[in-house]
Amino acid sequence: MATSLQRNECQTSCYAPLTGLGVPGPPLSRVFLGGLAATAAITMMMYLIAPMMGLKMDIAQMLGSMLGGSWWAGLIMHLTLGAIIFPLAYAFVLYHFLPGGPTGSLSNVNCITDIV
Repeated sequence: MATSLQRNECQTSCYAPLTGLGVPGPPLSRVFLGGLAATAAITMMMYLIAPMMGLKMDIAQMLGSMLGGSWWAGLIMHLTLGAIIFPLAYAFVLYHFLPGGPTGSLSNVNCITDIV
């Protein structure tokens, strides 16, 4: 589990997309990479796992029907929202209000080595 000290270290070493303002936060490259990875994962789950459960989840078709009926336009909209818009909303708005520190495989390894 990340301590408040680790959170403070991340805040002082990471700079938000507003680098000129010196606002602490995640760097843009990590924000976009995380958004792209999450969008790819959720898209694959919708198209590969949902049918195994008897569900039809076609987000590209649903968004495309709102954009004139093109499946490709819906897919581009889905990727744009998931890889650019939502990650930016997280970086600029939610990052400062959500509790907790950095998480991920490196933090988990640190926790395991602390226990052992």
